[in-house]
Amino acid sequence: MLRFSFKETPFVIKNAKDADAQAIGTELTRISDQNGGLLTPDNAWEAARNRRNPLHRHVEWNVEIAAKAYQLDQCRELIRIIRVVDTDRDDKKRRAFVSINDGGRAYRSTGEVLDSRDLQLLVLEQAEKDLKAWEARYGDLLEICAMVRQARLRLAEIRDTQQAEVRPQ
Repeated sequence: MLRFSFKETPFVIKNAKDADAQAIGTELTRISDQNGGLLTPDNAWEAARNRRNPLHRHVEWNVEIAAKAYQLDQCRELIRIIRVVDTDRDDKKRRAFVSINDGGRAYRSTGEVLDSRDLQLLVLEQAEKDLKAWEARYGDLLEICAMVRQARLRLAEIRDTQQAEVRPQ
């Protein structure tokens, strides 16, 4: 029998304090097996609709709350897909907004980030965290992870250099 646990980093699910990793993992495995080895959010949702299913209590069934969460995801996607076209230079497209955590997760214009060393440092810190998360997720693929680790270490060097330049001596 497989033994399941939750990931170490913080995660957000409904009724998280009462969540049973073994029950959830076992149910997700059952759904996967029932669908020829494919586990999709759709087939997990179908199973979770049953009130007796261990996934049910971790899904938002209040339509208003669920609708708002979905609408927020749609707005996040709208923010992520917009690009700025630099018509003064080479018509190159770049992200219009960058996700930054500076006292709370929000988006800043790419131009504002490019004009601020402090915001650039926040972006570098987030990139390093993202690469660490990627390494953890794909840790079994050692050769690929070695290349990502090198990129992450290089990002850390750049961040450290920029932080040293910003700090008063």
